Amino acid sequence: MGIQEVNIPYSFGIIWFKIALWIGIPFWIAIIFGGGALKGMARYNGGPYWQTAAYALWESFFCIGICLGLLVIFREKFNSQGRISKFLSKNAFAVYVFHAPILVILSMLAWDIAFYPLLKMALMVIIALPVCFGIGALIRKIPGFGRLFC
Repeated sequence: MGIQEVNIPYSFGIIWFKIALWIGIPFWIAIIFGGGALKGMARYNGGPYWQTAAYALWESFFCIGICLGLLVIFREKFNSQGRISKFLSKNAFAVYVFHAPILVILSMLAWDIAFYPLLKMALMVIIALPVCFGIGALIRKIPGFGRLFC
């Protein structure tokens, strides 16, 4: 049985999502406040403490419940593509392959721009995303490359 053959029922995922939220969040609050996290986090970082074990148990329980819920919610409610998401999806692998040299070139071009670092990063994201996807789309149009990057 392959992974694509597993079909988690919607009701099962939603039940676990609700359990994770309704039990997981209060359990987390109890661990944090009952375990002395406001005084320090040392007992949560590992070692022979009940806080470490409780946090590890909570983390596993909460993550599995949320993941099951999100899987079925997105499968049932958001399982469609528009024009933009279809374009992004088709060009994602080409962007993955070619983004590193594009980012290096853009970073070198922006080297002398004196901005606050977070503002400069935001500006580079705004510039780099369309450039990477545009170049990815152009590369896919080259004969023979379209099959490699589909």
